[in-house]
Amino acid sequence: MVEKKWSFAVVDRAVRDRLATELNVSPILAGLLLNRGVSTADEAARFLSPRLADLHDPFLLPDMEPAVERIVRAVRNGEPIAICGDYDVDGLSSTALFVEFFRRVGTEVQTYIPNRIEDGYGLNATAVNRLANASIRLIITVDNGSSAGEEIELASARGVDVVVSDHHPPSDPLPRPLALVNPHHPASRYPFPHLAGVGVAYKLIWAISQNFSRSRKLSPEFREFMLEGLALVALGTISDVVPLHGENRVLAKFGLAALAESRRPGIRRLVERALRGEEEALRAEHVAFRIGPAINAVGRLGQAESGLRLLTTGSSVEADTLIADLESANRRRQEIERGITATVRDRVLAEVDLSRARAIVLADAGWHPGVVGIAAARAVDEFHRPTILIALNGKTGRGSARSIPGVNICEALGRCRQHLIGYGGHAYAAGVEIAADSVEGLRHSLQEAILSAPAEMLKVLDIEAEVSLNDLNQPLLSELERLEPHGAGNRAPLLATRELKVAGEPRPMGQDGRHLTFYVRGLAPSAGEGSTGHPASRPAYRAVAFGRGESYRRLLATGRPIDLAFRPRLNRWGGNERIELNVEEVRFCSPAPDSDSRSN
Repeated sequence: MVEKKWSFAVVDRAVRDRLATELNVSPILAGLLLNRGVSTADEAARFLSPRLADLHDPFLLPDMEPAVERIVRAVRNGEPIAICGDYDVDGLSSTALFVEFFRRVGTEVQTYIPNRIEDGYGLNATAVNRLANASIRLIITVDNGSSAGEEIELASARGVDVVVSDHHPPSDPLPRPLALVNPHHPASRYPFPHLAGVGVAYKLIWAISQNFSRSRKLSPEFREFMLEGLALVALGTISDVVPLHGENRVLAKFGLAALAESRRPGIRRLVERALRGEEEALRAEHVAFRIGPAINAVGRLGQAESGLRLLTTGSSVEADTLIADLESANRRRQEIERGITATVRDRVLAEVDLSRARAIVLADAGWHPGVVGIAAARAVDEFHRPTILIALNGKTGRGSARSIPGVNICEALGRCRQHLIGYGGHAYAAGVEIAADSVEGLRHSLQEAILSAPAEMLKVLDIEAEVSLNDLNQPLLSELERLEPHGAGNRAPLLATRELKVAGEPRPMGQDGRHLTFYVRGLAPSAGEGSTGHPASRPAYRAVAFGRGESYRRLLATGRPIDLAFRPRLNRWGGNERIELNVEEVRFCSPAPDSDSRSN
């Protein structure tokens, strides 16, 4: 495990206090807003109380007019239409959104979801030919298509128009579909480039609905659909780990409410499964850590079509069957993942010199290509090195790359393209296809392509505020909930408290004891307590360390005072509320914040 360096945010106290007074909130919340780039009362109002009116005009997206015109013409003329999606949650929710929309306007469409294992990502020649042979005359790609230049040319040669709705950076040279609706289009002037694929699809459907409504103001039936459709938008947006600020914050906040109230049987089952009887509202974390991974599981194992059916079925009976299949696939995925992760850990410790390695590149014929991405993310979390894991199949292999802050893995792969059959992705995640005998070459080339030295690859724990346990009360926790929904770009606040004593004996949690629960109380007297206050009389707070049972149990057994980095939350159960500390890291007390504390 790579040691973490604690870095404490520094805010301008005068600005913080002024903002706290203007908003009538605590200085702690005001400081957290400053950390998020929110420095005025007007900005805070938009952040804390997002509105649907804050969403941008969909016609600001490039190529929106020709895309709408072609789709509307196809609907009115009864032309056969196909939706080409993707096998992850973003792609499936985008596809489901279009399926539901076309049902609403009385148009049946075909769908194509590539098999992750057999087809790989996005539109492919086999799919284009199959759809053209089925008399399809319009293909709408969602969450893909921006790099499918050859496939789009093939479609055009077969007499099929293609409208691309996507959020991935386009290839160079640009593909030439009838319309490329993408905020990353080189000619785009769209104000917010961080939409997920489902966000772009939602904007395209919004523009089509305006055309059908013959007004910028939607007719009641289309307005109802767009409000209900936010459930799918939240599902894809949160699961795709795009930044949850700007438009994405609006879509996620209103989408979570729509998700919780959805009347679609499959979505209802997913929400019930995620909440597990908990007495709280649906949160972004339920989507990110329960709903999303469960849907992704079927795509990873080559069964993404069942995930699409679950999102679109109108039958409660079918929904129950599909949920059972999903849970079975998720259990299988978890079992496969545990095996790969354990093997990767053993191989890294035995084969990789982390003092010199700028990246981890491993390949194995026994690995499942749909699961190596999760195992790569686990390796990044433990060893803090960009990691590429490749599942070999004969003379070729498919792999997934995950990276760390400061290393754009997609750019690094571009500098190693001579060793690759193909690649694509983002700064933090990418996919590769490679010849088996090129793996060693990629490993060596990546060492030169990544400029950061191993000694610079420190895992930094960005702590937003240092607080005392006395600061933690229900009014503050209620304030902090206003920062939700949490996700990329707006993580749940990470706080730290110094000089704590472990009260009582830490206890393992979970069936296998992987988690740990313990209580902490402050050593120093609280304000107004005086120097005679006995530590045992101070309130103790329950702390929960997930996945750290054995290591933290040994650490806490020393009896030494600790510093604690944690995310506070209100646990609601049985009509009661109690404050809990979700532990990020424990360390022995240090006298002062790190000297390299960052400043806002």
